[in-house]
Order: sequence, then C-alpha cells, then structure tokens
Amino acid sequence: MKFKVLRSILIPWILFFIVSVAILVMASLKLPLRFQDSYFRLAVLYVGGFLCLFANVSTMNKAGIWIAESLPCSVRNSSFGWFMRAIMAVIIAFAFYLTGQASWMPLYWQGFVIPFVFTVSIFVIVRSLMGIVIKTAANVSFIRLFIVVMSMPLLFGVGATALFLSQNIVTSYEASQPDVVPKYLEATAVPVSESEPTEEDEQEMEAPPGVSRRAKQFQAAVEKNQSCADINKEVRVALEPKASEDIAYWAVRAVKCTDMKSAIVMPRLVELMMKHKSAKVKAAAIQMMSKFNRESIKQVSYVLVKHINEEEPKEVLEAVTTILSKLGSEERASATKRLKYLLDSQDNSLIAAEILVEQLDRADVVKAYVSEHLSRASEARSRAVAMICLLPEEDRDLATPFISDITAAIKQGQTKDPAMKALACMGPAGLQAIRNEVQNPQRMQRPLAAQALAEMDLKNDVESLKTVEACLKDKNEEVRKWCSHSMGKIGRLALPHILDLLKSKDPEELQEGHLALESLNDPDTIDELRRVRAENSGWMANRKNLQVASAVSTALVRIESKK
Repeated sequence: MKFKVLRSILIPWILFFIVSVAILVMASLKLPLRFQDSYFRLAVLYVGGFLCLFANVSTMNKAGIWIAESLPCSVRNSSFGWFMRAIMAVIIAFAFYLTGQASWMPLYWQGFVIPFVFTVSIFVIVRSLMGIVIKTAANVSFIRLFIVVMSMPLLFGVGATALFLSQNIVTSYEASQPDVVPKYLEATAVPVSESEPTEEDEQEMEAPPGVSRRAKQFQAAVEKNQSCADINKEVRVALEPKASEDIAYWAVRAVKCTDMKSAIVMPRLVELMMKHKSAKVKAAAIQMMSKFNRESIKQVSYVLVKHINEEEPKEVLEAVTTILSKLGSEERASATKRLKYLLDSQDNSLIAAEILVEQLDRADVVKAYVSEHLSRASEARSRAVAMICLLPEEDRDLATPFISDITAAIKQGQTKDPAMKALACMGPAGLQAIRNEVQNPQRMQRPLAAQALAEMDLKNDVESLKTVEACLKDKNEEVRKWCSHSMGKIGRLALPHILDLLKSKDPEELQEGHLALESLNDPDTIDELRRVRAENSGWMANRKNLQVASAVSTALVRIESKK
C-alpha cells in the first residue's frame, strides 16, 4: 500500500476533536462569534462527525482487502503491546486527573495540564485500539462493516472527551478571571426589566379584564381630566349600593368631572358609605364629599363620626378622619375622641393610633396610652408595645424604663414581631437590650435572643461585633448560626472577620463564614470584596482559594444587583 491506513483514519478525528473543543469552549465563554447560535453549533458537530465517517469509509474503500498491510509490525505480530499501551494511557490520564483534585493544586493544572494529557491519551488509546480493530478486520468477510461497528465506541469516546475537556477549560477560565461572572451566578442578578412597576407604570396600565364596559366608560371620563357633564345621568344611576364594586367606584370618581349639585349627589354618597359592601367604594364616596362646600359636609358630619368604629377597615377610617379634620375644631375633637376609644380595640388599635399621630397630629393621646399601659401586665400592654414605633422619636424614651418587659414580650425574634419592632425603634437602648440578652440571658432563651439580634440594624456597630465574636464560640449550633448572620449584617466593619472564617480549616468556622457572607449587603464592601476575589483567582489559585473567590463572587453579584 502507498499510504498509511491507520493514519488516514485518525487524522479526520484529530481535526474533528480539536474543532469540537474550540467550538464548545467559545460557545460557553459567549465570545462574539456565530457559535452563539446553538443550532449552528449542532450543525457543525453533526456535519463534522458525518464528514469524519465519510472520510474513514473512503479510506477503507481505497485500502480494500490490504487494509492491514500498512500497520506496524508490532501490532501485526502481537496486539498485546498495543493493548497495554492503551491501558497505560488510561491510567496516566486518570492519575493526572486525580492529582488535579488535590486542594493544593493550582488552577493551571485543570486548565492546561489535564487538557493536554487527556488529548494525548485519547489519541494514544484510539490509535492503539483502532490498530487492533483493523488487524482483526483483515480476517473477517465484512471488513468495512466490522471496522465501523467496532470503532463507534472509540469515536463516541472522542466526542465525550471533547465535551469533558471543553467544560474543564471553561470552568477553569471562569475561575481564573475575577471579573467574569460564572453562569451559575448570573441567575442571582436582578434584571432591570423584571423590577417592580412604578406608580406611573401602574397608572398607564389598562383596566383589569373583569372591569365592566360601564366602569371603563367612567374611568375614561375621569382620566381625561375634562368636564363630563354629558354622562351626569349615567353616573347618578350608578351611585347606588347594589352596583358592583368597579362600577360604583368609578362612578364615584366620575362625580368630580360632572356638574351635579350637592343636593343630588351627597345623599347618594352617604348611602354608598353606609350600605355598600366594598371598603374601596366607601372610602372613595367619603373622599368625594370634599368636592362640595363645607356646609353640605357638616350636615352629614354626625354620620361620618359614627363610621369611626372598630368594624370599619383602615381606608374608611382614614377617609372619614381626613374629611372631619378639615371641617373644624368640633368635628376634629369628635374624631379624636372616637379614635381614642379605638385604641382599646382588638383589631383597629394600631390603625387608630396611626391616624391620631399622622393625620390629626395628636401623638400626645397615643403617648399617654402607651405610658399608662406599658406598666400593666395585660393585653393592653401588647397593644402599647406595638404603638411605640408610631410615636415621634423624641417621645419613645418613655418606654426605656420598661425595656426589660418589652424584651420579654418577644415571641418570634422576627422583624414582624411587635416587640422586635419596638426595640428597633428605640434605637441604641433597644439594641443594647438585645445584646445583653445574647451575652447574659435573663428574660428570653439565648437562641431566640441571637435570632432577634440578627434582625436588628447592626451596620458598623462595634459593640455588636464584639457580642457576635463571642457568641460564635457558643456550644449551641442555633446560636452560632444566628450570630453568623449578625456578623454579615454588621457589614464593612466585620468583613475582615468574615474573611478569616472563610479561610479557616475548621468546618464549623467555614460554615459560619459562608452564613455571614450570605447576610452581607453593605455596598461599602464592594471594593474590598473585589480585591479579595482577585487575590484568590488566577491560574495559580488552588481549590481553597477558588472556594473563597466563588463565595465572594456570589456575595458581589447579590450586593451589586441591589445597589
């Protein structure tokens, strides 16, 4: 024979292997090439594989029955040496792979050494085994079919190795580049397009599908912000308690652009306020009364006052109070008196307190209630505790003498807990009370105190850092977990301690470092985190360095997405 059959069979697969690895690597790294198109990549791989098979069949056709003539004498005389060569290549490749798994091994081993060794090994294996296959084929009747069937597992091995090496190269490259965000972290970023809609966006949205045609007509008239006297009759008819919520609500809103007199509209608004089932419609009807003159509203003020009761929802109480506060001192006093009674309500006490403070500017009434009931071990004390945050900051000091009782009232250790909110609103005094409970529990269990501390505002608090450092050595796993979260919430001040934990060889300290990093949300730490990530990246970084860099990258993506 004038040509080497084995070489002619292997050359197309060598080229196919190199091209496949290149395509897969470039596609995974998202280089600005056409390989980004997944269909194009698949087409290249399928076409490449087909061309390789076609080239091999052509080689076998050309060689004919003398296909084994060009094989080296070593394989024609005995296949054992070639088989052992393939086994040795497998062992060497596996040994290099295992060596690369050592925690002290630098990254370049994964990115360069292993791909090089595997590339050499896979073709030593394929060449050795294909030589044996060709030798055996020379002694069978169906040479071409035999070689194609027997070589398929080897050729699949070439493809699998190309896939493994490309992934290995991509992973190593991403880990070596501190500014490259790995694909598994991209999902944690918050896309701008998925952010919460603004008020302007909501106003531009169309009416919900369930809104009736009549309601849409009223809504369109309201949004034009022009006179709509032509629909006076339709609006007047829709102002009745049996109308659906959407029709009644937009009919009330449309009153503003009509020219109907108060003598016609006011009785209908009062009827809606008293009889309609929807709180939204009731509140809108009350608010619309402000369109008419003061005397018209005063005539129904006694009805408005009666609607300040514990059965009414927040929006109705706010609407009534707003109207009454504009009528005069007498109506304002009546509203204050009714709301004061509601401070003892099971459901509406906080709503009443909020309206007194924010709408009527009567924080003194709420302050007196809180001061009176904090000293009493009753259900009223729980309501008083919940009202502390509603008081102006200068008035919250009145709760300081009762801070021990407020601390004991904590049930869940979460921000929604009224006692937790009260302590947070009390500033340094509330924070100190929680720190004391973590250091020396008196009124609550230490795990609960540690959880409560993690929910407080701890940013750059030196004393909290000292407390957290001490409780990280606690025997209780739950205490250590919450103190780890507290360290993260302290932010930039605690970052050196967090990094020390991440580099620790102790599994418990390592876990504490990861928990702390999960809670880190301080934008002031971004520059330092980038520096740490860069120090622990690069081709000389080992597995331990890469774990630190990966954890820091996760934190950076989260913090930067919220910045």
